[in-house]
Amino acid sequence: MTEWNTNIAEAPRGTWEERTVKLPKGGATRNVFKPDQIIIATKCGQVMQSRWLPGAKRWSGLANGEEPVAWMAWPECPSHI
Repeated sequence: MTEWNTNIAEAPRGTWEERTVKLPKGGATRNVFKPDQIIIATKCGQVMQSRWLPGAKRWSGLANGEEPVAWMAWPECPSHI
C-alpha cells in the first residue's frame, strides 16, 4: 500500500470520456465522467473509500466545503489471485 499524501490537489479525480449512446432516433455522443476510487482520511479520523463528484464539486462521503486531510491510491488486486 502506498503512503498517505496530504496534498489533496494531487488526488486523482477521474477522466471524462466520450461515449456513443443509443437513442430512439439514432445515436449521440456524450461526455461521461469516469471517477478514480481513492482512500481518504477525514479531520474526524475516519478512513473511507471516496471518489470525486464533478457535478457537486466535492468528494463523496464529505459535505460541501469539506476536504479530506489525506488520501492514498486505491490498491490494485494482486495478479496472482
